[in-house]
Amino acid sequence: MAKRAEISLGRLCNNNCVFCLKEEGEPAVVEKEIIFRRLEEFERNGITEVQFTGGEPTIRKDLFDIIDHAKRLGLKVHLQTNGRAFYYKSFAKRVCEQGVESFLISLHAHTPELYERLCGTKGHEQVIVGIRNLLELKQNVVINCVLSKDNIGYAEEIAKHHARLGAEHLQFGWVTPKGRALKNFESVVPKFDESIHHLLKAIDWLDENHKGTLNILGIPQCILGKRSFFKAEEYEGQVILKNGEAKEINRDGALQNKTKPEKCRKCVYDQRCEGLFAEYVKRHGTEEIRPAEEPLLKVLLVAGYHPEKDTDEIPNYGANRVTNELLLALEKSEMIDKVVYIVGADRYRKKKELQNGRVKMCLDSMTQSVAKKYETDVVACYCILRQFSERLKDFGFKKIMLIHSQDAPDILEVYGRYIFEWNKKNSWWISPSEAGKEIAMNIFREFERHKGGNYDHRIKVIPWGIGPVAERKKSPDKIRLLYLGRLDRRYKLDIIPLIKTFRELQKKYPDIELHLAGKMAKWEEKNLGRELTKGIGYYGEIAEKHKMEFIRRHDMLISPVNSIQETFGVTLIEAASQGLDAIGTDWTGYNEILKEEKLIKTKKRTPDVGLPVGKEKFPEFYAVAERIREGIEIDWTDCQKKLEKAIADARDGKRPDPLKHGIKNYLWNNIVKEHEKLWLMRDDQKEDKTRPYIPDLTIPASLFFITTQHRRA
Repeated sequence: MAKRAEISLGRLCNNNCVFCLKEEGEPAVVEKEIIFRRLEEFERNGITEVQFTGGEPTIRKDLFDIIDHAKRLGLKVHLQTNGRAFYYKSFAKRVCEQGVESFLISLHAHTPELYERLCGTKGHEQVIVGIRNLLELKQNVVINCVLSKDNIGYAEEIAKHHARLGAEHLQFGWVTPKGRALKNFESVVPKFDESIHHLLKAIDWLDENHKGTLNILGIPQCILGKRSFFKAEEYEGQVILKNGEAKEINRDGALQNKTKPEKCRKCVYDQRCEGLFAEYVKRHGTEEIRPAEEPLLKVLLVAGYHPEKDTDEIPNYGANRVTNELLLALEKSEMIDKVVYIVGADRYRKKKELQNGRVKMCLDSMTQSVAKKYETDVVACYCILRQFSERLKDFGFKKIMLIHSQDAPDILEVYGRYIFEWNKKNSWWISPSEAGKEIAMNIFREFERHKGGNYDHRIKVIPWGIGPVAERKKSPDKIRLLYLGRLDRRYKLDIIPLIKTFRELQKKYPDIELHLAGKMAKWEEKNLGRELTKGIGYYGEIAEKHKMEFIRRHDMLISPVNSIQETFGVTLIEAASQGLDAIGTDWTGYNEILKEEKLIKTKKRTPDVGLPVGKEKFPEFYAVAERIREGIEIDWTDCQKKLEKAIADARDGKRPDPLKHGIKNYLWNNIVKEHEKLWLMRDDQKEDKTRPYIPDLTIPASLFFITTQHRRA
């Protein structure tokens, strides 16, 4: 059974709206005992939330008993009301004290005269005061406005009026031809072509000026056009109780009163649009339906979808945001000839993982870095650049930003031209490296070689793998340090000095913990066991597939330098992406030896010293590795100073951004540069199979379209 129920308490109401949906034959009042039995049945069958509607629920004297019964069953309660009763502050306070989750309040007009004409009674001031009373009591209020012939011409004025009331959530719905609205169809139901421009103006004003959510109901998506991102009709998982009988509602059921012509099948909105009400088609036909066939819309139509599985961790800007900036990430990918729908994740907002309009989880860390840099939300999709490069200008984006890496120069050369040509003033290019920036500048110069010009200011370098993907803890009660890497002494990695360093820190911070993870010989594990005093634990070798999850359990990472992979900061970058402070130990003289042996070539190849590539094939690598093992020591004194400062900062609530913190304290600029060399090594290895194998990094860049929006939810 569904998880949410809507229960009509009867059609009795203190308003007399010209478009009321209630039909003759419905009981004026549903008996309390029937409601109680249904609530109990719902609870037994997994219902978790219930919304009470009418008529008007607040005129029932037993409303408090009904709410109380639902709460005792563990159900979350929502109330749909005309809001007039909340004019009385004592009543508003009593309802709020019962723990109602939200109030959907109908306010169909911005003036008392229009309200009286639509609702058949004076009550405009009562509703406004009621809304203010609820907001003053810190309640979740949604203001709903039904659009009809009488008020559609005032849609923008109504939007401004409602926004000024201070509610975060607004909703507009086209009148449904049922009940009294069906009886008064000609005088109540407006035609879309004649009236929709009024609503579009209202939407545009709210997009620019209102910081909360906006839902649009009852309008085909092709009529809304680019504003379709505000459309949010969700029928799945609902039960409606009418005349005392329960009925489960799904999308197919919702479509029973609607119809779609054959031409809708080729529309990109087809799978998520309910079409027109059958009665509307009977009166006005389907000429107003104009199927949208633009392929780019398929990429942008991620709003309003839910994850297919609970494991889908893909952020979505939801049904209540509008696209006005576009970030195009260009990358080689197996997906380049496909369009893949990426389903959204509204549940993240419920878990408060979207805070201040900024996504806390993202598909890759470079995307996260860009989003953080520009303080925007993001949603990522795969798409075919080839289909869209000449059509982007028709979608009204205010700014275009392109992201690329060294993996994508051919894509950049082929398709970058179109976007560059039509959007010279507003487009920006984002590269993860100086090398990528140079590629883009060369292409720009080629595009306009007869004009010249300086494009340096138009290309931003934002390295991937730095910005935190996971939300960082604030002032943790217990700080867990993680030392992750090889632990065997044959690599000159005697961690006993680290344990002694930790014990010194324990004297000042007795509740800190040190967790050691890495490969170690059996006889060394025995020796290590003698050192594992209070607050120190050993976890053995961590499989690569569990590495990121293991890192997330800690607050700080101490990374050893036991291979070029760790030397160049990959583990540090991975840790920072999970919200940890990352501290790198250093082998003094390591890079000097590599340079002396002429084994670091910054432009093309950087050999991998630490990985087991075969002593016979690569003797020069092993010779350098032996020299490192024999003659270089880790500076644990320096490490202790860094640890002490980081712990002190955490204790004081100072949790600096990893990128800023790293650049200031740990020379992260150098780490990023070395990280880029790893990618160059991977490129070389693809072309030259004799090169050492370079593993894929845990946080790759991928082919995306990334759309940034103003915050709407």
